[in-house]
Amino acid sequence: MKNILIAMMGVFFLLQSCAEKTQKNEFILKGEITGIEDGTAELVLTDEENRESTVVDSVKIVNGKFEFSQKLEAPELFAINLLPGNFSLTLFLEPGDIEVIIDTLNAIHYDYSEYGGGKGARLTEYQVKGSKSEGVIQTYEEHPTIKAAKDFYKEKNKAFDQEEDSDKKEDIRAEIIQFREQQV
Repeated sequence: MKNILIAMMGVFFLLQSCAEKTQKNEFILKGEITGIEDGTAELVLTDEENRESTVVDSVKIVNGKFEFSQKLEAPELFAINLLPGNFSLTLFLEPGDIEVIIDTLNAIHYDYSEYGGGKGARLTEYQVKGSKSEGVIQTYEEHPTIKAAKDFYKEKNKAFDQEEDSDKKEDIRAEIIQFREQQV
């Protein structure tokens, strides 16, 4: 009886260690969206060498919620595309439980179809819980110098898009280039 108890405890601890290892080598991302009740969420990985994006998983959005689960050894930068609307955001995912709360209301819409690109919207209002790497990025994004640069680019890009005079557009482009060169 004692040997059976010891063997059962050994099996229990073995299974427990396997379960912990599995949990440590995967992430579970739960998302909640305001602005999209039903649709599709795509998990996208970009190869930095050739800049090609690959959809590695897609799930249904039901009642504004979705969930991804993937094997992952180390933190990695992913994009999430939300359809309809072609909304997107990038975030670091790492092994563990991660939650993202998204609001589509103040997304920045773009239309690059004139240049052979697509149409979509960059999500600006989202909160990530459970990702230490994303926390580091958020701290960086909130730095006053970074925020000021983003505000400058946002203002100039808006002015450029609204301007009809080509000479004035070139002046705005020159301001952007000059600002960028000063930042380096």
